[in-house]
Amino acid sequence: MGRRTIVEQPGRVVATAGLLIVLVIAGELALYTLLLPVSPCCPARPARLERHLGTVIYALAYLLSVLRAPLGLVPYLTKVALYFGVGLRYEANHATYRREALNMAGDVVNLALTAVLVRQAGGPPALTPLAAALYLPLAAESVRLLAERVPAVFSAIWQVLPHRCLARTALRRRRTTPLAAALVRWLPRYCRYYAQDDRRRTRYLLQALTGRAARDADLTHRLTYVRALQIVPHTVTLRGGDVRDVARGVVFIHRTWTSDPWLLAGLALRRAPWMFDPRYLRRPFSYWSQANAVATLCVLRHARTCPPYAVFQFGHEIRVARLHLFFTLLRRLGYADEEPSSGAVPAPRRARCCAPCGPRTQPLPTSCSGATAASTSRRMRSPRATPTRCPT
Repeated sequence: MGRRTIVEQPGRVVATAGLLIVLVIAGELALYTLLLPVSPCCPARPARLERHLGTVIYALAYLLSVLRAPLGLVPYLTKVALYFGVGLRYEANHATYRREALNMAGDVVNLALTAVLVRQAGGPPALTPLAAALYLPLAAESVRLLAERVPAVFSAIWQVLPHRCLARTALRRRRTTPLAAALVRWLPRYCRYYAQDDRRRTRYLLQALTGRAARDADLTHRLTYVRALQIVPHTVTLRGGDVRDVARGVVFIHRTWTSDPWLLAGLALRRAPWMFDPRYLRRPFSYWSQANAVATLCVLRHARTCPPYAVFQFGHEIRVARLHLFFTLLRRLGYADEEPSSGAVPAPRRARCCAPCGPRTQPLPTSCSGATAASTSRRMRSPRATPTRCPT
């Protein structure tokens, strides 16, 4: 009788979630139409608190990841049951679009069923220790779905829209059609970017990134490791480390990804070969307990460079940051070999390219040139012909 109830009607929760989803989609539309990267552009001066804010956001994602850990039990037990029951082995490195869609549906079903069970066991949310212990994991999972899955779905839908046809038609008819003239006048960045072919888009984006980062010494240095974004066939999965060519300074992408410039900006920052510079991360290193945190912090500390991708990265980190804690504890307990090291992998195999990378405009950074780059390339694998994965 005396317990203070926060939410009495489930409809309020649904309405709040729907409002947040609408706000996220509205922000994405603004970023993908009005605020696209532009080249040439005025360099942006780095904010003093930007790096500290990125660290705080990463710490928040880490905390939420630990809180939502109980909700990962049911999916894990499902995979174990499938493996021992029908011999189906789940390979994260071989993810397909269909599997990613099933994962998203499973996330929603898992959250809904868990919410029903928690409500039956503990009643509605209230300001009590028991209710907080029961509902905080649900809140953390809801934030994760909003930050990770909503931008991923938006990106997947945005990539299949006929942007090039729309932009070229508007530019061609802007002198004769009022609607086309209005589109070119109000959405100049959209028309300028999407009217180009795929190869020109990648070069245009890299020029926009380097121009915007001219006053940020740290970001400029990291971007110097990227010579080109190379398009590879969709039969090549870009997962599990097979995402770059360190010696050539190339980041691999799929052709449809060029329709999402913010995705390319985030990948150029996170997957650039700067990570193989010992000044950023000593080799050999382990992915979950070392490299993933360094790459994620880089994206979050430079969130202005790729806002949608930074939001997705925040949500993704809520899902996987607990693995950092798990493998770190294993290393402290003397089980360092339980996590595979990324410092020594088989020799590379050249990937089949859909579009040439173009000539290099400047030499590789000192730390990745000469013998260092050669030795690094021997430890780096090129993409393998495996099923397609989700673009984000």
